[in-house]
Amino acid sequence: MVKKTLAVAAALLSLVCCEKGNGLHDGPDREETKDLSYTVNAVKLGDGVEINGIVWAPVNVGAKTQFENGTLVTWEQAQTACPSGWRLPSKSEIFKLISNHSDFIRDDEKKGYWFSGNKQYADGVPAIFLPAAGMDAGLGSPSGVGTDGYYWTSDAFKDGDMEVAYQLNFYSSAVNVEAIFRTYGFSVRCVKK
Repeated sequence: MVKKTLAVAAALLSLVCCEKGNGLHDGPDREETKDLSYTVNAVKLGDGVEINGIVWAPVNVGAKTQFENGTLVTWEQAQTACPSGWRLPSKSEIFKLISNHSDFIRDDEKKGYWFSGNKQYADGVPAIFLPAAGMDAGLGSPSGVGTDGYYWTSDAFKDGDMEVAYQLNFYSSAVNVEAIFRTYGFSVRCVKK
């Protein structure tokens, strides 16, 4: 009787101890799922794309599809542009993202680059499309739409009296990360917190 009770207790303990999801199972088959959904104002705009361990939003702030330009905002406005659970990417994260990319895309639906991080860009490789959404230099209308792309990072500093921030910029033959005045209107692509 005692042996039977011990055998039942051991079997129950092994079930409780080792089932998935109870925090005690540490075997290789344990799966943790990330919530990759990108939702703005209760509307799901798609799932984020994981590149180099960073989850990138599927669309620009203010856009509904990956090929839409979205909204151009100053660096100050960009600080609060991302929805809950998302943030601006750092300069370091942008450098990791742009290490591999497609050729500049020019067709009727889209103009810009596919960026794939540390993996060579190809079909089937996780990548995000950054549209050439242009910039707003405060002259009344955006410039460079369809030819140039500018994206804010979270990194900023003062250079004497000038307040500047780092941004990704690209056009058909170059991709760069540089510092510029924070007052320009650029695109924002959020990353998961």
